[in-house]
Amino acid sequence: MSKYDDPVLYYQDQIDLWETELHQETDVAKRAVCIQLRNEASAMNARYQRILYKFLEQGFGLTLRSRNAYCVVLEDATEPGRCRYQMFNSSGFIGHLTRDTPEEVLLEAFRDGFRDIESSDVLGQLCGTAEWERGTLINDLIRRVNQGELSHKDAGELYEREALSA
Repeated sequence: MSKYDDPVLYYQDQIDLWETELHQETDVAKRAVCIQLRNEASAMNARYQRILYKFLEQGFGLTLRSRNAYCVVLEDATEPGRCRYQMFNSSGFIGHLTRDTPEEVLLEAFRDGFRDIESSDVLGQLCGTAEWERGTLINDLIRRVNQGELSHKDAGELYEREALSA
């Protein structure tokens, strides 16, 4: 693994590269661009390092926020030895991403916009709501249609029946 493959150093590597470019560049306008990009990478690095540090303190279960969505960093139950971040919002689980290490997962989550540490148990707060239950039902019906278990018509009828009984 080269130093550029280390997810912990991802933004620091960018800072170093822009700093090197800055020292080699003689054009004033290009130097200004190098400074701007170095400073942007530095700001990103500071936010990213806070998340890495929080993961060192808390470990798996760390929850990050991106506007109206969240992700929680977990050991991957379907691929032992790997890690994942599981995305969710108020209407249920919306996807996941799996990588080999927690640092790789954290970098991908950060790059995907999950840049704020969530201090509350937002998953626990959302999972019992009517919106979550409705979203979970919809996700299951979509899965069943995609797997050929249900037709679109049958899924629609099941949804109406379930939604009316709730």
